[in-house]
Amino acid sequence: MNSGWALRAADAGPLTVVLVALAPLVLALVVHNWPGRQRSAVVDDRIAAPSLASGRNDLAVSLPEVHARMTAAAGRMVLLEHFLPRLAMPGGGDGNFVFRDKFEFVYGGYERGSRIFEHCTVDMDDLLYRVFRDRAWTRTYLSLIGQDLSEQDHAARLAKGQLALLEKADPCWAERLRAGRN
Repeated sequence: MNSGWALRAADAGPLTVVLVALAPLVLALVVHNWPGRQRSAVVDDRIAAPSLASGRNDLAVSLPEVHARMTAAAGRMVLLEHFLPRLAMPGGGDGNFVFRDKFEFVYGGYERGSRIFEHCTVDMDDLLYRVFRDRAWTRTYLSLIGQDLSEQDHAARLAKGQLALLEKADPCWAERLRAGRN
């Protein structure tokens, strides 16, 4: 049976045919991209399945020590959790990520799917130092925006503020930063 015959019998024009064909596609796109809809995580030997009880799609369940220490250090620095890197494999999104690749921790920054920086280490303390050194610098930099400072004053306050915040997170990290500056 010719399907064109049914459309001609129903007196449907080409516009009606297009609308009828597009309606399910539009509905599928709306449902797929609905705000708040949880995406499923890719699961392989490096990524633990997301915790269904918490509704979170991150590696906090597979990297509990890193998550706990990051949260504690952020609390001492009075940083909100959304300011921390995501504990997840980078999936083409922008931002900073911490994940485990075989036997190493990886801390990396990605923009438009391209790696901006990446640091691999087997030492969790080294990983956390690098994460919070960057967070302390960024938070201090943001606090200086809008202040009318000379270039030298801005640099001095940035260095002092970064060191003070890192001291709150872990005095050993502040000492490491001091040693690296000398």
